[in-house]
Amino acid sequence: MSSPWHWGMDLGAVATYGAVAGLNAYTSRMNAFFFFSKTVPEEFRSTDEARTIERRYRQELLWAFAVAVGLYLLLKMASPFSWLLCLCAGIMAQTLAASVAFARANGQVGHALRRMTNDSESLVTQPVSIPLLEQRSTAKHSVLWILLAPVAGLLGVYVAFAGSHMGLGEFLQAMSQSRADGMLGLGVGMEFGAILLFLQLKYFSRSRSEMGRFTLEGARWVVWLGALAAILSATTVPLHWMVTSQIRIGVLCALLAVIATRILYAYARSSRFAPPAAERGGDAFWRWGMFYYNPTDPSVFIQHRCGPGYTLNFARAVSWVLALALLADLGFVLCRHLWR
Repeated sequence: MSSPWHWGMDLGAVATYGAVAGLNAYTSRMNAFFFFSKTVPEEFRSTDEARTIERRYRQELLWAFAVAVGLYLLLKMASPFSWLLCLCAGIMAQTLAASVAFARANGQVGHALRRMTNDSESLVTQPVSIPLLEQRSTAKHSVLWILLAPVAGLLGVYVAFAGSHMGLGEFLQAMSQSRADGMLGLGVGMEFGAILLFLQLKYFSRSRSEMGRFTLEGARWVVWLGALAAILSATTVPLHWMVTSQIRIGVLCALLAVIATRILYAYARSSRFAPPAAERGGDAFWRWGMFYYNPTDPSVFIQHRCGPGYTLNFARAVSWVLALALLADLGFVLCRHLWR
């Protein structure tokens, strides 16, 4: 018989899938500047064809939600995978299905606009040169503030190490026995990822937009949360604490809650995140409405058209390196979880 804890985890998974479906459903109209990543006349949104496209998209999102829930339940009952792995598998399946639905809607909008104008080229702006350097922020205190976080994290870990009166090997073994090594890896990963994102946005994108400032502020919060996670994981050794599975899930849920709150705030305030003028044209540079490819744009990070956030300019080689590194990191975490 399942315990209330397991019922709660199942309800949490379903609620997570529902939240993802709700956010995906909102992307079609949340951005006042684009409709399914297409630059459309204001009157197009109120046409019957636009409503039909949006209704079909939301119906496909319901199917994606059902696929995610079904896959979660199947893996939970028929596989040895943990709750977290089953949850992530459902999210990945739901995201893939929602992406296919969005790409289909993007194509339908494009066909509708071509029928309305009988001239597909008139809907596309082809920028030859897009400025970057003149829109770069010059403040230096923000860089020092974010780089101070890993220093504070290392100092906290060293204080815990010195207080344990152990050698380095014994300290690492004790941390593994207390099952705090995962939290340490999470903290270090958050620090590294947030610093990398901060530097990329600050020096390789148009960071002085409203979305740029909002994202840089979020990166500063993430790097300090990562430093705090690293310090707490090291503190478990001298205090002889044990990080149970409930604590790990609780920490993960807290982080997800912070991220979800940040995302919801961004969606609620989406009208203030106007894209830079240089990015308001060029529909031809958006493949399937989700992937940006423009060799004339020096930016690596581009404000996304279908949600508050950024995507990569895949015309830049470094973008492929970053994407592959992220996939490799996810694959490493998955393999480590399966072999443990």
